[in-house]
Amino acid sequence: MRTKIVTVHLLLIVFLCGAATLAEAGSRLADLARVALQGGSTGAVAALRQAGPAGMNALLAACPDGDCRGTQDVLDRVCGVRDCADIRLFWYTDLEAAKAEARATGKPILSLRLMGRLDEELSDADSRYFRAVFYQNHEINQILRDRYILHWRSVRPVPRVTIDLGDGTHIERTLTGNSIHYILDSHGRLLEPLPGLYGPSFFQSALEEAAQAETNTARHLDDEQFASWTVARRASELTLGSEAFDRDFTAAYPAARAEADLPTAGTASHPWSVFEGAPGELADWLRLSGQAGASEELMDVNDYQLHRIAELRRLRIHLDPASRAVLLHKQGVTDPREAERLMDALESAVALDEVNNQYRTGPAILEALNDPELRKGFELEAFNDWVYEKIFTSPLSDPRLGLASESFYRTLPASIRRTKSAKPGC
Repeated sequence: MRTKIVTVHLLLIVFLCGAATLAEAGSRLADLARVALQGGSTGAVAALRQAGPAGMNALLAACPDGDCRGTQDVLDRVCGVRDCADIRLFWYTDLEAAKAEARATGKPILSLRLMGRLDEELSDADSRYFRAVFYQNHEINQILRDRYILHWRSVRPVPRVTIDLGDGTHIERTLTGNSIHYILDSHGRLLEPLPGLYGPSFFQSALEEAAQAETNTARHLDDEQFASWTVARRASELTLGSEAFDRDFTAAYPAARAEADLPTAGTASHPWSVFEGAPGELADWLRLSGQAGASEELMDVNDYQLHRIAELRRLRIHLDPASRAVLLHKQGVTDPREAERLMDALESAVALDEVNNQYRTGPAILEALNDPELRKGFELEAFNDWVYEKIFTSPLSDPRLGLASESFYRTLPASIRRTKSAKPGC
C-alpha cells in the first residue's frame, strides 16, 4: 500500500513539474510575442519561429483585439508564409525539422518547392495562387491544420521584371515560375507528387486521399514494403487516369462515343480505397484486372483535346468567397463586372492547368517514379531538379531559365545590360 502511495506522489510531482514547465514556456512565448509586436525584435521573432506552431499561436494571441493585419511582416516571418494573419498555418523551412515533427505526430508532410519565398509577396505565380486559393480555403485550411505538417523550400530566386510606364509609375511582376507539392508520409517517404495548379476541389480530394492512405497503410510499412506498394499505387493511378480521360474525352467529343465504344461519363471507376490495401492486394488487383501494363499505354494527349476537356472542367472550378476577396483586394478591384471578368479568366486558366496536370504532367511524373533505374538510390531533391528540367522545362541549372541565351545578352549595350555590381555610366 505504501509503495502505491509513493508511486502516486511521484507521478503527481512529475505532472505538476511538467505543468509548471509548460506554463513557464507559455509565459515565455507570450513575453516574446509582446516584444516582437512592439518593435519587431529580430531575436524575439527568431525565438518564436524556433518554437514552431506554439510560437505562431502565441503571436496570434498577442495581436490587439485578435487582428494581426497591422503586424503582418512580423507574423509572416514567424509563420513562414505571406498573409499569415489570414492563413494562420505554420510552415517549416527545414525539412529535417518537419520530418521530426511528422514522426512525433504521425502526420504526413506537405512539402512545397517553389521559386522565390513563400513568406514574400512576389514568389512565383503558382505559389501566389496557392496562398490565395488553397491555403485561404476554409476546408483545405482545416485539413492542413489538422492532418499535415507543412514545409517549403525555395529552389531559386524567382525572375522579376520592373516596367516603367513613363509617367513615374512602375509595375513589378514575376516572369515564369513553377511550383510542385510533394506529399511525404510520416517517415518522410514520397507518397504523392502534385505539380502545378488545380481547382480547390481536386486539391482537397488529393489531400484527403493521401492522408487516409498514410493512416491506413503507409505508416505501417517498412521501406521495402512501401516501395512495392507505391509502385502498384502509381500504376493504379495511371489506370484510373486513363479511364477518367476516356470519360472526359467522350463527353468533349460525343460523336466519338459510339465509334470508340468507350465508357460513358457515368461509369464508375475503381474506388480510391484500392490504394489503401496491403502492397500484395494492390498488385493482385492490377494483375487480375489486366491493368498492370496500363502505364505503357499512356494516352498521347494533344493541346486541342486538353482545351476541349478544360471547357467542360471549367464548370467544376469555383473559388470560394474568401479566396476571391483576397485576390480582388490585392488587385484593388472593386467594380463587380471587372471582378467577375477577372475571376472567370482565372478559373478558366485553372481548369486548363488542372486538366494538363491530370492527363499530361502528372502521368509523366508517375511514370518516371516507377522507372526501376530512377528508384535506385532515390533522392527527392535530385528528382525535383529532374521535374523542373524535364516537366516544367525550366532547368534550375540555367541561370536565365531559358528566358534568353548568353550570346543574346552579350549583344546588348553595356549601359542597358547591368549586373548587381555594375554602376550606371555618365
